[in-house]
Amino acid sequence: MVLREPDRGGYEVVDVAEEVAEARRLQLLADLRLSPTERIRHAESLGRLGRGGSNRPHRAQVIGFASQEDYEEWKQGERIRVPGR
Repeated sequence: MVLREPDRGGYEVVDVAEEVAEARRLQLLADLRLSPTERIRHAESLGRLGRGGSNRPHRAQVIGFASQEDYEEWKQGERIRVPGR
């Protein structure tokens, strides 16, 4: 539920789930009007947007640790991390 301020003053409670569902449905219909090639191009452009528009690889990172235990804790977290994030 979301509170919205109407033009005439006061507030009204609005259930935005229906609005989101309708917007998603319209987006899916628009996507279906595209050719498969156009859909792939669009998905690739969104992927670049999500990465900040850069095709460059990530830079190397230097990390210092106060103790061996801190390093081992960090390394364990790296092992369970999702690749690409």
